[in-house]
Amino acid sequence: MKHNWSQFTHKSDRRYEDALTTGETESLKTHNILDDGQLEIEFIQDVITAYFGNKLSGGAALDICCGAGYMSRCLRDFNFQTTGIELNEHAVKLAQRLDPAGQYIVSDVTELPTGVTSQRFDLILIREAHPLSRVADEIFHKKLISQYLELLSPGGFMVIAHARNGGGMSYPSISYNMLGKFLKTKKLDYAGPLFMFCYKNLGMRSRNRLILKLQSTLSYLISRLTNQRFIEFFILQRGKQSNIQPPNPQKQ
Repeated sequence: MKHNWSQFTHKSDRRYEDALTTGETESLKTHNILDDGQLEIEFIQDVITAYFGNKLSGGAALDICCGAGYMSRCLRDFNFQTTGIELNEHAVKLAQRLDPAGQYIVSDVTELPTGVTSQRFDLILIREAHPLSRVADEIFHKKLISQYLELLSPGGFMVIAHARNGGGMSYPSISYNMLGKFLKTKKLDYAGPLFMFCYKNLGMRSRNRLILKLQSTLSYLISRLTNQRFIEFFILQRGKQSNIQPPNPQKQ
């Protein structure tokens, strides 16, 4: 299904163009993460250690909807060779200016170019991507996740992160409950969804599954009580021998 992303991106499109012209990036905070990226990656590492017994230690990474490339740059600090992909050409030009050594591609992330689909990645990061955080379409989401799973190396990880409704935001988004059930049919392991607010702000950092669940529950309660939108992480692993096939629409 084709989607008109401009209905969601027109404000950020203008900000990217202005930032590219002026060199001032502070205004991008409305639509981009510009701080604490390293901490988010550490959280992802701790969850992967707690739930999968693995250590996230670099490799090839794909940053979906990378914006101006902040998380791509952070991933490189953790020994990843990162490819960032973003629909907005001004954002990509800005990312290339800020990170000349990085690889960035202009593309709709629902129709990836062959230069990306021919590769395999140890980590796929999907953070606040419009196809998953602005659309209520389960068949579309299942098909898109299946396509991304095809790009994962055996044993690789996919991280989906976005904020639930609240704080004035009422857009639909992917159902993590649906996603969990879908992944079970694929015999894939997953962790989450997990909030990191207490991990970040109260220092409840751990690689213990029980403690991670506790801090996530507290984070969720705080988000509901304060009506704030906190980033929520869903992490899955592609099995060593997984045979991922796109869902058959006739069976949905």
